[in-house]
Amino acid sequence: MSTIPIRLLARLIARRPLGFPGMYILTAGLLGCSAAGAQDADTLMRQLSAPAAADRAFAACELGDRAPAEVRRAIPPLVQLLSDGTPVDGTICRDSFGRDRGQVEPTSPGREAAIALEEAGSDALDPLTTVLATGDATARENAALALGLIEDGRVISALAQALRTDDQSAVRARAAWALGMIEDPRAVAALSEGVADDSPEVREQVAWALGMIEEFEGVEALERLIVDAETAVRAQAAWGLGMIESSAGVDALGRALRDASPKVRERAAWGLGMIESRAAAPALAEALRDEAPQVREQAAWALGMIEAPAGVEALTAAVQDESAAVRAQAVWALGMIESSAAVPGLVAALQDASNEVRKQAAWALGMTESSAAVEGLTAAIRDDSPDVREQAAWALGMIESPAGVQALSAALQDAVPAVREKAAWALGMIESSAGVESLAAVLGDEVPAVREQAAWALGMIEDAGGVPALSSTLASDPIASVREQSAWALGMIEDPAALDALTDALEDEDPEVRQQAAWAVARVIREADGAIGTDALLQLLRRRQ
Repeated sequence: MSTIPIRLLARLIARRPLGFPGMYILTAGLLGCSAAGAQDADTLMRQLSAPAAADRAFAACELGDRAPAEVRRAIPPLVQLLSDGTPVDGTICRDSFGRDRGQVEPTSPGREAAIALEEAGSDALDPLTTVLATGDATARENAALALGLIEDGRVISALAQALRTDDQSAVRARAAWALGMIEDPRAVAALSEGVADDSPEVREQVAWALGMIEEFEGVEALERLIVDAETAVRAQAAWGLGMIESSAGVDALGRALRDASPKVRERAAWGLGMIESRAAAPALAEALRDEAPQVREQAAWALGMIEAPAGVEALTAAVQDESAAVRAQAVWALGMIESSAAVPGLVAALQDASNEVRKQAAWALGMTESSAAVEGLTAAIRDDSPDVREQAAWALGMIESPAGVQALSAALQDAVPAVREKAAWALGMIESSAGVESLAAVLGDEVPAVREQAAWALGMIEDAGGVPALSSTLASDPIASVREQSAWALGMIEDPAALDALTDALEDEDPEVRQQAAWAVARVIREADGAIGTDALLQLLRRRQ
């Protein structure tokens, strides 16, 4: 079975681990051909029978970018082109920005025709199922490709029949793939039969499809495939079990952690993390000692996903792993578990040589919300890496210990705006009057986001010491969102001394500032409960006239 073109990655890759172990992603955009050029649809349909294969492929690609109604008119010639397997340079089609797709593998006119037929939708089902049953091998494979892209459950029986009976493994594999794309539970029975197929490629596609369908009924078939003779099949079966997320797959995946192939062990660890069963914790803890760093990294991620306290000891040991990626994943996992038992190891990780490890350690300590972490975090807030300093400030805010106020106040002068902003947020979370003076000074920061966060923090602290600076900011800051936050903060503080500034703000040019000022005025007057006096209230009303 030949390789799928790059512009189908969004549909074919689906959810595979990417980036940080265990994280998965749906490809953000489906690359396609360029917006249709000057040629009309009739000209392109005639070009489908051009002598040169490149011209035929290009015409099919261009038709696929036309409106569905135009593609439906082109169904007969596109279906006829499905049997054309002539290799063509994969860059014959261009993406929507007019750039080469840059794919390495070749395409063919038949494949481009199959891709184009997706736009025809249900109108193309009957001719495609006919080709799937009666066409030549190339046409049948491309028909299965088109049917998978259309994703219509009405063709499940036709695809299941092709999976069971077609004499070409490429067609059977494509049929299995198409059943996975449709994601209909009715396909599980036929796919389960495909476990016995003599082609490793078919079995691999069967495992992928069962994972895409995500039905418990697929677990038994995947348990058979996870002990397949072929490494690629076993790895795909482990992925499939993870996608189904059934605890019934835990034992099979646990055994796969001892597979001879690092790829299979890594995928098994990912699958166990997806299932999130604490029964997997002992096997994953053991996998943290695997000889392959990618397996250890994935095992750490899985233990974090499971959030099992039983994994803390092994993860703490993994914080000393020779691989920085493993160490970072281990500290992340400890943060997910939120156990105070992990704090000493995480504090030690704040001294790691890797910026990423130190950053993750700061985040993890914030997740534990343990006061035992404050000393280490106050040191980390002076780290060489701004990312670490920012994360340390966030963690101190999460812990909400007054012991962090001095370090956070100093961080308000950090050269990096993001650190200053996070330090202001943290001081607001701690709600200590000791931070008021520093926060008031930051209301003059050059970065609006920092000023806004400082105003919010002063409101959270509710100390009258912040009123003069907030009143000044409300009157003169050029950014409406900062003025609005200042009005909110003055309302939270509930000090009558703010009424002059707040009543002036009732005439602010920004409606949201005016609304927030009105709320604050009402709150201050209500909470004062007679302390202001009738004469003062009348004076305020006269100023509004």
